[in-house]
Amino acid sequence: MASVLLSEADPSVRRLLTALLEQLGHEAIVLDGGLDVPPPADFLLLDPTAPAYLEQARIARQRDPALRIVWMSMLPPDARFVKLGPNTHLAKPFALEGLHAALEAALASPAEGSSS
Repeated sequence: MASVLLSEADPSVRRLLTALLEQLGHEAIVLDGGLDVPPPADFLLLDPTAPAYLEQARIARQRDPALRIVWMSMLPPDARFVKLGPNTHLAKPFALEGLHAALEAALASPAEGSSS
């Protein structure tokens, strides 16, 4: 079981993602979108459309360079997010299998902080 920080603005999508993560056997830790330092976790599942969420991801990655980041959006990664070094992209909309595959791909990718 992995712990997953969930940063998503839409409350209904947050509830759905929480249920999907739990169905996959993971612990979902819902972030409020503020600039508080997120707790330690294995993954950050992030919709980067809100500027505060990008800052939250930057803070989380700074604290833990090995944090796996899964970016979920209908849009391709832009320069602001690419600078964070996401491990994988999850295109919205997605099904349970897509979420599972994105988490597995992120887990299989080298951690940002492990290559120095």
